[in-house]
Amino acid sequence: RITSASTVAASGGGGSSQWTTSGTSVFYNTGNVGIGTSSPAAALHVMGAIRGNNNSGNDLVLEDGLGNVVFRSTNTGGWADASTTQYFQVGDSTNVMFTSKFGVTIPRIGFLTNSMQISNGVFSTTNVPAGIFEVSDGTKGMFNVMNSGNVGIGTSSPAATLDVSGTINMRNAYYENLGTLGTLACGATNITGFTTNNYDLTACNSGTTTLNIPTITGWPTGDKIWTLTVYVTGGTSSTFNVTYNSATTDVYWDRNSTSSVGGNNYTGFLINNATTNVFTCSVVNKTTVKVYCGVSAQY
Repeated sequence: RITSASTVAASGGGGSSQWTTSGTSVFYNTGNVGIGTSSPAAALHVMGAIRGNNNSGNDLVLEDGLGNVVFRSTNTGGWADASTTQYFQVGDSTNVMFTSKFGVTIPRIGFLTNSMQISNGVFSTTNVPAGIFEVSDGTKGMFNVMNSGNVGIGTSSPAATLDVSGTINMRNAYYENLGTLGTLACGATNITGFTTNNYDLTACNSGTTTLNIPTITGWPTGDKIWTLTVYVTGGTSSTFNVTYNSATTDVYWDRNSTSSVGGNNYTGFLINNATTNVFTCSVVNKTTVKVYCGVSAQY
């Protein structure tokens, strides 16, 4: 119990304890204090749970010697970016934040209701992740991972698996596995979707082997281009041709590849036995779809 003397009287006896009072404060300068343990290993050693409240009734707050909040666990009040004396907060109903200091433009990590953000600016309702993960410059998302699985760099609304708004520098070689269609029967053969850019084909021994590009559906909005490369091995006496939507009307061939014939409605190339021919077609989706093809190599 606390008396008016400068020491705290020991309960149940007439002696004095090691505690000292100063006004309304009680302190102990020598040794460790144990609660729930008789052998404290630190200045304060608690064997059991700790519960604390501030004046608002719900926060557990730890401060440093300068009065700065270095830890706050709260259920009310939310995130207080306006404060310059808070360093770490966890546990309100929507946000969990980690930072080195509030109120200044420095990196911070936030776990929000349905997302995570790394930002070098003050968190606010105008700077929230567009998806499930975001790297922000403090005002807008620079790298975003959406709920759909799309990733955006320089855009917070990526319309493809990887959507880059800006230039790309590639300093290493890029390789892509060839998609194999195998041996084709004579007649029209459709490309299955637009996920593979390279095909290795064996033409029929005779007649025309036609590679048909189906009608483009499901492409992102706006002007797009898709490049297709086809490696064709010839048969005994066969012809290879390309159609779009089962017609040659919108397929245009390079004049250098067709001995100055060129243009659309081309009848096809004679593929000699045991030769390999490399054809490249660019499918351009601009107002209407046009396919531009040419021979890249023959050997």
